[in-house]
Amino acid sequence: MEAMRGGRDYSRLQRTPFPPARMKELTVLVGGAGALGNEVIKNLALLGVGRLWIVDRDHVEFSNLTRSVLYCVPEIDQHCERRTPKAPFAAQRIGQINPEVETKPFACEIADVGLGWMRRIDLAFSCFDNELARLELSRACLRTDKPLADGGLGLLNSSQGMVSIYPGAVGPCYACRMTPDARRRLLSDLWARPAPCREEGRAPGRQEVAPTTPMMASVVAAIQVELGLRHVLAEEKGGDPQGRACRIQLAPQRRLDDFIFERDSRCPLHGEAIERVRELPKARSDRCSPADLLAQFGSPRAALRLDWPMVIQARCRRCGHRLQSLRLRRSVLRTKPCPSCRRRDWTETQTLERLRDSEIARLPFSQLGLPLGHIHEIALEDRADSNVMHVEMTGDLEASGLRAPFTKGAAADA
Repeated sequence: MEAMRGGRDYSRLQRTPFPPARMKELTVLVGGAGALGNEVIKNLALLGVGRLWIVDRDHVEFSNLTRSVLYCVPEIDQHCERRTPKAPFAAQRIGQINPEVETKPFACEIADVGLGWMRRIDLAFSCFDNELARLELSRACLRTDKPLADGGLGLLNSSQGMVSIYPGAVGPCYACRMTPDARRRLLSDLWARPAPCREEGRAPGRQEVAPTTPMMASVVAAIQVELGLRHVLAEEKGGDPQGRACRIQLAPQRRLDDFIFERDSRCPLHGEAIERVRELPKARSDRCSPADLLAQFGSPRAALRLDWPMVIQARCRRCGHRLQSLRLRRSVLRTKPCPSCRRRDWTETQTLERLRDSEIARLPFSQLGLPLGHIHEIALEDRADSNVMHVEMTGDLEASGLRAPFTKGAAADA
């Protein structure tokens, strides 16, 4: 009986919008395993979601214990001392709570999760506490046409929160709701800032945010999971082009406001949706280079378009130290400290946005810091009938343990 699995009685869920048979089929990604992410992950595990992928670049700290239920274990002192990454820690705890849930941790930035992974999910939950990561996940969902349930906790009022549903390629994205100036600033500055919760990201005079409470994290996460799953399980034909949001305030006055929002025609992130993908089951990032792809599928004028610029050379604004690099802009400007003054204040002096047949292009994808299992875009500049080709490093997915079928939820060419 499907309502009974592994000694767990799911019969009461049969009469809800979350039937156990359908929940078992879902693949869900949760970006951020902090206060909000802990609650979302816990709720999904209790509902018996089939596959749960957890993305977080950070490690467990003692400050997490007042608002992150998954990290409250007797041996937490050792985990904090060892700086255990949050993603695998949360995945391990879910294995203890509900062994039927198949988990996969990604201890990295959300931008390091290749789009090949993204196109195989049914739904993404954004539980990040900074704009850059939320924009990165929203853009990935937009390109792969996946719905996103974004949750946020109040910045100035610890009893406030908001949940927003972005329907995928047909609707608005996270950047659509920004003012043009704010959107321009964030896009131009993308990958260049650390997360605001870290000490090095605090600018002088920056207004402190209200501390997160476990109560509000639970409230927002419950609504986030409810609305996100209802959106996916409703299976509305044709898709809803509107975004929907719910604002919650419990104090000083209780309010619950629902509203809709539209795509901003000025947002530059639209028009990037990937419609067809050429899968390469034998292609792996540690064995294949951009030049290999161009030689196989391109032409003398073909080029590999990078999602974000690659820094060849950068200079420290503080001390003038020059850095030779072969990394994406975010890897240098956002995470790498200057070896001379230890500050993160780089300005790039030489970058690449496309790769053609060159010495750099002959290096394996893994040496260039490009995501594993990514969908790369090849510009076929001399073909009038087809301007671009999207090629997936499917071999990375198989090597990472993803089981067939590889083409779930997306059109693909063999």
